[in-house]
Amino acid sequence: MSRLALLPFIALACLLAACSESSNDAPISQERLSVIRSDYQRQNPDARVGLVTAVLPHEHLASVGSVPTKDFAVGDVVSFIDPSGDIIATGQVEAIADNRLQVRYAASTEDRDPEVGDLAVRAIK
Repeated sequence: MSRLALLPFIALACLLAACSESSNDAPISQERLSVIRSDYQRQNPDARVGLVTAVLPHEHLASVGSVPTKDFAVGDVVSFIDPSGDIIATGQVEAIADNRLQVRYAASTEDRDPEVGDLAVRAIK
């Protein structure tokens, strides 16, 4: 891929990295993330759970890390859940770069958009 083709991905990564921190009082611990991951994978071995690391709410974009990006493809459907397990929004993977998923989510019909510290779960196939 040429350097020019990488510019949009780099720009998006920079924008996502510059997003404000979450208003979540208690970010999810790695231990809790592992437990949730295990629960989902026990129900469906194809389930994948990642952590929302940045959000651009006005663009409806979220960056998701702590997930094996090799297991995803552009177009995969992702559900966003809060740390208590409530579904917040759904979206589709738009890009995969720098060990992160870039997901465009539908405008939330709930009280809020996904936030840093929420979880992203690949929809069960």
